[in-house]
Amino acid sequence: MATLPNTIANGDNVDASPVMANFVEIYTNITNSNVAAAADIASSKLDLASIASNVSFGNTKGIVFENSAASDDASIVENSSDNLIVNVNTVSKKLSVTDSTDAEVFKVDTSNKVCAALSGYTLEAFGGGNSNELKMYHDDSHGYITTINAGDLVLSAATDNVVAGARAVNLGDAPQEYIFPFLTATTSLNGIYETATGYTLQRCSRRLNMAKFSGGTWSIRYCIRVNGGTTGTVKLYNTTDAADVAGSETTTTQTAQIGEWKTLTITLPSTGVKEFSLYAKSSAGENFEGTAELVYTTS
Repeated sequence: MATLPNTIANGDNVDASPVMANFVEIYTNITNSNVAAAADIASSKLDLASIASNVSFGNTKGIVFENSAASDDASIVENSSDNLIVNVNTVSKKLSVTDSTDAEVFKVDTSNKVCAALSGYTLEAFGGGNSNELKMYHDDSHGYITTINAGDLVLSAATDNVVAGARAVNLGDAPQEYIFPFLTATTSLNGIYETATGYTLQRCSRRLNMAKFSGGTWSIRYCIRVNGGTTGTVKLYNTTDAADVAGSETTTTQTAQIGEWKTLTITLPSTGVKEFSLYAKSSAGENFEGTAELVYTTS
């Protein structure tokens, strides 16, 4: 490389040829090879605070990151379709956002196909007005999906069903009822139909996995009627455990076509698969008929 005088005094004539030679050589080195930081600045940061314009990258060119083995494993680049691509090909396959303490608060984990926010942080979706319309978050106690600006929260699927596995779905803060009716295969009857004066097993039952219900209350609801001069009696029976369900027995003398509604709070087992049946009787051998349903109410 050509050399320049060590000092140049005011008014000295300087031959420009060494300057041009130096410039050409420096330019050639920059454009044709990698630029490495000298040892004395390698541990310093690149300070662009006073830069006058943007740092520009050509299309399909960007920033590449190396791992500890000096191999490229992550990059930020705009591709030929003008999409900004953040490529994470690290061992963990994870893109993390951390707070001021370097604690992870948001991550995109491509290995496990997870986009997650730490509890207390919110994932938000924006509407056409560029305002947050949908939030999903966890507060260390419960998970929430909420809509903003009075929008509806629509849960949809190809089968029009929302499946919650073995968990009950609580649709709001108010208690929700889950109804399990007793029905019979005979189309002319509705669960209860008896003329016998002694308790008789009705042709209907319900089988429930009791472990799926916790924290709520159970009740038995009847709509029953009899012919005139007759008293009808009905009760719930735990067929699996061969025992009457305490507090489930009731009577009626209602004769109107629309039967008498009666609701009784009961206690059912909290574990195991149980089958429940109905037993009914009529005091004078006349028709006693109606419907019944088990009701589970969330707290």
